Amino acid sequence: MTVMAPFIIGIIGGTTIIAGGTYLLEKIAEYIEQNNQTKSI
Repeated sequence: MTVMAPFIIGIIGGTTIIAGGTYLLEKIAEYIEQNNQTKSI
């Protein structure tokens, strides 16, 4: 069990980082779209 623990933590950490990264990218994309809309007006 002690050997598997770092591996499991790595998987959980990796998926969390990926999920957080995609979430940030979506937020950044929304922010850019809003800025572009206000500029075009």
